[in-house]
Amino acid sequence: MRRLVLRFSLSLPLLALSAPFVFAQSAATLDNAVKDALGADFNGVVLVRAPGAAPQMRAYGFADFDKATPNLAATRFQIGSITKWLTSVAVLRLVDQAKLSIDTPVGAYLPQMPAPAAGTVTLRHLLSNTSGIPNGVVQEFRKDPSIAVLKLTKLEATLRFASGAPAFAPGSRFDYSPTNWVVVAAVLESVTGKPFALVLDEQVLRPAGVKATGVPDRPFETLPGGALAYASGADHKPKMSPTVDFVAASGTVFSTAEDLAALAHAVYETALLSPQSRLQLSGILTDENYALGGRVRTMEFAGRSVQVASQAGVTGGFKSLLLHVPGEDKTVIILNNTDMQQSDQARAGEALLRTLYR
Repeated sequence: MRRLVLRFSLSLPLLALSAPFVFAQSAATLDNAVKDALGADFNGVVLVRAPGAAPQMRAYGFADFDKATPNLAATRFQIGSITKWLTSVAVLRLVDQAKLSIDTPVGAYLPQMPAPAAGTVTLRHLLSNTSGIPNGVVQEFRKDPSIAVLKLTKLEATLRFASGAPAFAPGSRFDYSPTNWVVVAAVLESVTGKPFALVLDEQVLRPAGVKATGVPDRPFETLPGGALAYASGADHKPKMSPTVDFVAASGTVFSTAEDLAALAHAVYETALLSPQSRLQLSGILTDENYALGGRVRTMEFAGRSVQVASQAGVTGGFKSLLLHVPGEDKTVIILNNTDMQQSDQARAGEALLRTLYR
């Protein structure tokens, strides 16, 4: 395991900040910034928030092109791997309650899991995608895509997809694998005796006060208030991914821009997590800038280096980005449902965040 590098401190109380919020006076200013950063054809929802100000949100394009249903500020999007960040917060909440340890081998919580993984892989390894457990979910899906409709419990999925011996020493390499998160969900269910969706709701969503975020209990496209996802291009070809319950902890959660901003504020700027757990959440463990459930990046704003929690997600044609500056409570959310390039979204997010430092 690489030495935990703690890139910034998130101690309470928060510092009072005086940076101006350039969008506070005019939605047109935000429109211009979005156009500059994302282009005139952007389809989705953008939120920019600075400390002491209400979030500024703008919606563009359509949630459903066939029905000409517009995207709204309250439109729900699938957020892909931003789910991993929320799952990590749920784990750390239980750590704070002395119900879990992220450095205890998972066999202590899942006695059904065979050796050697049960005795060598920890939650820290799983949450940082460094477990070495072979990616059985993707390997089987490539052979037979119909496994997406299997009705498996999280434990059943763990025993089916994650029982192989680690391919490398846990903690020694980074391997971005949804199979890690199948095991995390099984641990959460084993420790609490509750379904993963309820654990996430009780430990993270309700304490943060959000109400439009959750784990879908049926295909996302059948839920009310949600956008549909499309491939890039003028023909707007649908590009939805199946809703697979046994990988829920990896990437099936849906949310809104406003809820994501509220979650970022709750996680980094309140006592939702203990100071120790906030540090754990933000401690880089890999050369990929990956911490627990997401990345931490260094960006240069106004002549100084700033540490930014950077969460990104992809599900079908949904592309999502959450940037938050811990301790300064500055947030940018970009939710897109027309399959924009992640690299373009990342550049746009940084450009929008930069406006908060002018």
